[in-house]
Amino acid sequence: MDKLVFYRQCIQELLTEYSKVSPINGDIEVQKIFDTEHNHYQMLNLGWEKHRRIYNCVMHLDIIPLLSLSGENNLGCLQNKTFTKNLDFRHYVRK
Repeated sequence: MDKLVFYRQCIQELLTEYSKVSPINGDIEVQKIFDTEHNHYQMLNLGWEKHRRIYNCVMHLDIIPLLSLSGENNLGCLQNKTFTKNLDFRHYVRK
């Protein structure tokens, strides 16, 4: 499997699993954003808590092309507001 395809699959499965956990307060929707053309992936909390608008980027991951001789890509975690500090993407890929 191509490494880029592997990364895309891992990220999409990771965000899908995390999005199953609903926020406990307010009328909050969990949205997943998959931009596979530009390799940007986000999970957002959107909605209302009483009279306050909620917009929270819970997780933002990008696949970043590295400028190296190998020409390989790398994962960039731009935002992680989960309790998971080290993300192991291999867990989310089906064999």
